[in-house]
Amino acid sequence: MSIMQAMYAGASALTNFSESITVIGNNLANSNTTAFKSSSASFEDVLIQTVGNSAVGAATQIGTGMGLAGVQQDMTQGSFAPSANVTDLSIDGRGFFKVRSLNDTAKLDNAGNPMDIFYTRAGEFRKDKTGALVNPAGMVLQGWELDSNGRHGSTVTDVNIANYLTAQPVATTSVTVGANLDSTAEAISPNTVYNPNDPSTYNFSTAVRVFDSRGAGHNLEIQFRKLPMGSPATVVGGLGVTSTRQSLGSITENGTAQYIQMNGLAFPRQQVTMTFTPVVGGVSGTPVVTDPFIMSNEDPTVDTSQLLVGDSPLELVDGTTYAVTYTSTRQEIGLDLSKEASVSLKFTPVSGGTPIQADAIDLPAGHNGIDLRTGLMADGEPIKLVKGTRYTVSYTTDPADTPATGTTPAVRVVQSLTGDDSRAEILGAASDNTWEWHAVVKTSELDPTQQANDGGALTVLSSATAAPSGAGYTVGQLQFNSRGQLLKEGSTPLSVLFKGIKTDGETDVKPKAQEILFDFGTAVGTNGDSTNDFVRKTLEDVVYDRTLSKLVEESNTGGTTGTVQVAGGFATTKLEQNGFPLGALDKINIDADGIVSGSYTNSQTKKLFQIVLVDFADETALEQKGGNLFAQSRASGEALPGEPQSGRLGSVVAYSLEQSNVDMSGEFVRMITTQRGFQANSRIVTVVDGMMEELLSLKR
Repeated sequence: MSIMQAMYAGASALTNFSESITVIGNNLANSNTTAFKSSSASFEDVLIQTVGNSAVGAATQIGTGMGLAGVQQDMTQGSFAPSANVTDLSIDGRGFFKVRSLNDTAKLDNAGNPMDIFYTRAGEFRKDKTGALVNPAGMVLQGWELDSNGRHGSTVTDVNIANYLTAQPVATTSVTVGANLDSTAEAISPNTVYNPNDPSTYNFSTAVRVFDSRGAGHNLEIQFRKLPMGSPATVVGGLGVTSTRQSLGSITENGTAQYIQMNGLAFPRQQVTMTFTPVVGGVSGTPVVTDPFIMSNEDPTVDTSQLLVGDSPLELVDGTTYAVTYTSTRQEIGLDLSKEASVSLKFTPVSGGTPIQADAIDLPAGHNGIDLRTGLMADGEPIKLVKGTRYTVSYTTDPADTPATGTTPAVRVVQSLTGDDSRAEILGAASDNTWEWHAVVKTSELDPTQQANDGGALTVLSSATAAPSGAGYTVGQLQFNSRGQLLKEGSTPLSVLFKGIKTDGETDVKPKAQEILFDFGTAVGTNGDSTNDFVRKTLEDVVYDRTLSKLVEESNTGGTTGTVQVAGGFATTKLEQNGFPLGALDKINIDADGIVSGSYTNSQTKKLFQIVLVDFADETALEQKGGNLFAQSRASGEALPGEPQSGRLGSVVAYSLEQSNVDMSGEFVRMITTQRGFQANSRIVTVVDGMMEELLSLKR
């Protein structure tokens, strides 16, 4: 073999050791580069030459140099350094961030790979002027856009929050109330009419801020009024209440029939007795009292010739002047109706016996006074209540009556009655555990069509939906058991028309109703929780299902999670509502699953994007592109996108950056060994040079 071959062997070593020291130098130069992955050079022998065979037949071979076998990337994860920026991201485990270049869109390289897509472990992202999260090179982070339910499709897109800088207002559709209603509180007198503007007509109030569809806030006050205990109103048959009227005039002519004009008849029909008192010389004589007769206020005229005294015609003395008065006797009950209805009254003996069912009568809206002696019929005959027997009075209406209080049982006991014994009776609650509640708002904030007619500062909201058929609760009432647990909750959606809210897509000025459902907690007992009857379909949809819920068994452990009635004073323990005003994006958060969430100034949090991570069959075979970027290669395999923490992909760590994985001590060791190898091979070249000089000197 030529002596020159030895020089070439040494020269090849010098060349490749120079490449190796370059790799080492590059590693050390990037020891502080974010997410840098170090490389190491490996060598191989080359140009093996066979020069003969040994005595045993083995080939005698001589190596003639070395070559660079390859530069292998070390994809080991680097350590994490904390950061103050939420968009500084690290990947704990396998995977790469996917970024898109805005300069090479839709271009493909010779291998058919997109030239605008790159992969990186360096998570230094910032929001640019367009709202996109970009790295220092201006490449946009890739992810999935999430819908309102936090789910994504298959299309990967730019992570750009420009469309999420504001959160649209959400109208309130539900309010959750928790309160303690003091069990020792005194009930409001039944004679005290509820007035939302008079605190003396209710026991306790609390307020919650609700929002309309424009995001405008309104203070909604919930007022609680304890109902009194009481027995059903009663009436005693055969008696009556007597009232005396003023003098109506005099009769001066002979026994000729005279007509007397009656004044002050308050009811359509009533029983009347007239008294004729003779007056002679200014002195009153013995009065003459007529038999009772029925008068109508439609024709309040009395023909004296038709009057009877002891079943005989009335006889008046000729030429005598009479002072005339009358008394009316009646058994009267009062009914207040919200609308015109057909009313059927029922009289049930307190001591037991067959109830008396009166024929239905048509009554107008408002207060109605009914005389039991003359105003009711039973099977076409005047109703006859047994003298001395006390009856409870109840009634039904067709159509169902809905008073302003919102309390509408199918059968109602008469609320007020002046009985035959002049005893005033008013129906109270069946126990000391029943409360009435009302929701009120400022009248000035309501559409004129819903403002109170009395011009009060507050207006009571009315029910938008009736209680489902068969519901075991009274709308507008809360009932508790003896332990203070909520037994029945009378809640249906309330309708409110805030000023300026119009129906979408219509040109008229029809106001748009907003329905709000109040939830006072989970009720116990066989009647269950009434709020289960009204299930909100979506956050934006205010349509409710009117399906009666399945009855809850007595073992239900609820009744203490919301509103309760115990001693210790009034207190509000919970007030929540699902509406929001307009909000501006305050900050973003990124969790381990790569979910990018926005926090808004209206306290809303919304999931916006999920960052995509990409894995490869051989990540060490990715092509380095500089700028902490890698590109897909044939050897690396296809990019395999997935959600963080799925499969073998790692998690996303916010407020941190992955550091370089360069091991400086190891690099220095390799530097020393490379230097020694280079130095030794330089000696080979020097020695061979000396040998060449000796060879050339032989000719001398």
